[in-house]
Amino acid sequence: MGKGTKRLENIFTPTVDEINQGFTINAWHVSQSVNAFTGTGSYDIDIDGSLTVTGSIYHESAQDAAGVLSNVVVRNTSTGEYFITGSFGSMTSGTSGSSGSSGTSGSSGAAGTSGSSGSSGTSGSSGSGTSGSSGSSGTSGSSGAAGTSGSSGSSGTSGSSGSGTSGSSGSSGTSGSSGVGGVTTAGSNVTVTGAGTVIDPYVVSSTGGGGGTSGSSGTSGSSGNGTSGSSGSSGTSGSSGNAGTSGSSGTSGSSGASVLNSFHSVSAGTLASVKVISNTSTPSLDDINGGTLLVYGPNTSNAIRFGFSAASYTEDFNCTIVYPGMASASSTSGDSGDKLRFSATPHDGTKTYTKVTTGVGSGGGYKFDASYSAGGITFTGYKDLEAGGILRVSYSYDNNLMTFHGFPLEL
Repeated sequence: MGKGTKRLENIFTPTVDEINQGFTINAWHVSQSVNAFTGTGSYDIDIDGSLTVTGSIYHESAQDAAGVLSNVVVRNTSTGEYFITGSFGSMTSGTSGSSGSSGTSGSSGAAGTSGSSGSSGTSGSSGSGTSGSSGSSGTSGSSGAAGTSGSSGSSGTSGSSGSGTSGSSGSSGTSGSSGVGGVTTAGSNVTVTGAGTVIDPYVVSSTGGGGGTSGSSGTSGSSGNGTSGSSGSSGTSGSSGNAGTSGSSGTSGSSGASVLNSFHSVSAGTLASVKVISNTSTPSLDDINGGTLLVYGPNTSNAIRFGFSAASYTEDFNCTIVYPGMASASSTSGDSGDKLRFSATPHDGTKTYTKVTTGVGSGGGYKFDASYSAGGITFTGYKDLEAGGILRVSYSYDNNLMTFHGFPLEL
């Protein structure tokens, strides 16, 4: 399996939306983590340190190494920690060759004593890859005539008839080179710990390369009535196969774009026909969330409402309202006697909200009003915002809060 098309990374911008008190954390800051850990997107996840997993790990769609040399993964049964070792493959023995035909019997002589067996050759190191083919066995020599014992050699010659010792056996041929071991995919219930990455698959088969080809057997000495000759030494083992090359790393994903604050304007309604800002209005709640809204109107008493309930709004919301007391967006003067009535309807009648109006009056002094009521019920500030005023609107669906903070509020 290749690496992901994206990388899970830190996309916060220092001094703008960093993880610190007073900064705003937005949905796009956490959506990549949700997509990465639910499999919605293909992400690379880098871990600095150890990872401890309780339960099973399932490795789906692992790629076949196709004969490429990989490391062996081993597990400490006491701690559960994983390590890698060198490559591994096992050698299988070649099949035995067929026996040669028997020689003709010599004339009878006295039986000689048996000779000692030759020492075995050293085993070759294991190779990784496909199994090598088995070598064919040598043919048996023909029986010599009975007589005196023959001399020792790689293939003993027949002695003359008599009571001689038998000739020694010929030396064995050299073994063929080892084959390359096979690779299998990992099974279930594998726990991976530790830092870094390893290539797939994680487990190398315990059966791998086949044995080298067997050398041909030496020819047997002719029969005699002497003692048997000693066995020849075994051939040397073949060299191991080469390791495969590592795969290349995947590319990192690009960072998401930041969102800038917005500035919009809107004409207020009247007390009898209030202008409602919702998800279908222009501008909408999403348009002014986190930004500034300039409100104007031709009436002495203008009115605006934030329709969170109509929009089924579940996002956190903050907006600054500027009310200069101007009749239209093209006015060059304002009216100090104009006022703006503000209200809001929070979403979800099953929730009880804390609804607060506070601020400073036009003549100074503290202004406060609060209501503890269900969503779906409109809350109106008990004092209107006067011309030249600023109103801060804040709303949290998750925390059941809605506040207005204005200056100056009417007496």
